[in-house]
Amino acid sequence: MSIKKHTFSSSKKAKTACKTFTWLITGLYFIYLIGSIVVDNRLPILFVLPIIYGLSLAVHTYKTHKAILKYGSDCALFFVAAITSAYLVINTTNEKVDFFDNYMKNVIGFLITNSFAVAAAIRFYISLVDLLKVYNWFKK
Repeated sequence: MSIKKHTFSSSKKAKTACKTFTWLITGLYFIYLIGSIVVDNRLPILFVLPIIYGLSLAVHTYKTHKAILKYGSDCALFFVAAITSAYLVINTTNEKVDFFDNYMKNVIGFLITNSFAVAAAIRFYISLVDLLKVYNWFKK
């Protein structure tokens, strides 16, 4: 016996829109990294892109990949939180440590902090959805 999986045109449209939006955001990241095309607005764009990317990723994948999205964003957040906490422990000594100047102002630092911002935006969306569910449950 075989099981057929039904797909509706609206789900195909949603997947196509999600892929298009993801490629658009990824393209904007590469445009920013390749050169200063938008010199006057590069810092606001760099600030907003991981938030938009994380929220769009969460909005489009939360219903189908809830568990992996939740645990993956938690893993990324706790990883960066552990690194940050270890850095703060080092700063409690009398030694002068320029951790961010020496280790984080490069591509690896960008990727770590960017993944932290994306994971935080995803976790914000998940927490918001859970809060609205609980609020509506208490409201009834």
